Amino acid sequence: MERTPPSGFEASDEATLNVAREAAGPDASASLLERLRDLKRKDDENEVESTAARTRWLESVDMLMRAVRAWMLPAVQEGLARLDMATVHVDQDDVGAYDAPALKIALPGARIVWVRPVGTLRVGAQGIVDVVCGSSRALLVLNRAGVWKIRSAGPASTLVLLDGHTFARALGELIL
Repeated sequence: MERTPPSGFEASDEATLNVAREAAGPDASASLLERLRDLKRKDDENEVESTAARTRWLESVDMLMRAVRAWMLPAVQEGLARLDMATVHVDQDDVGAYDAPALKIALPGARIVWVRPVGTLRVGAQGIVDVVCGSSRALLVLNRAGVWKIRSAGPASTLVLLDGHTFARALGELIL
């Protein structure tokens, strides 16, 4: 069977390819193909795992944002806070790039607090969400057991279970 050289190849290139094919033999080609198939299979498996982890993370972040909105509802009803849903793009993450829900909290005194995901699969955590006001920062951490915890902005703060009370205390420290 006559082979047509790929476009851009000279006749001498085709001769070189034929010599290389003959020197490598059919076993080398089959071995290379098998290795490439294995690499592709692993890439596909990793993509499936990343997609599943990203989906779980985004569901957790969505539930967190719902909880924060519920905790802030009394302040919103009194006109002391305004909540605006937002979306942030997370570019550098172990599960690939994605858009995630975020929350902008406008408070009296022109204070703006952002609640926004940072990323997944951090050391000891499934993911981290920043709570930022100016240069102050608190962390919301989804631990490996799937439990949200919070670390306030203070230098001596530790991770504690996240609930309405601990969120309010951390928010109070952020806006001082």
